[in-house]
Amino acid sequence: MNKSYFATIDIYINALYLIYKIHIHLNILNFELYCQLYIDFKK
Repeated sequence: MNKSYFATIDIYINALYLIYKIHIHLNILNFELYCQLYIDFKK
């Protein structure tokens, strides 16, 4: 009972961490895109 409970929590935490990493990665890509658009706009 306890072992499967902790395994479930572990899977849950790993899933959240993966979502968090993907989210940060997308934000960085968006930031770079905005910077590029801003630079192009200023020219």
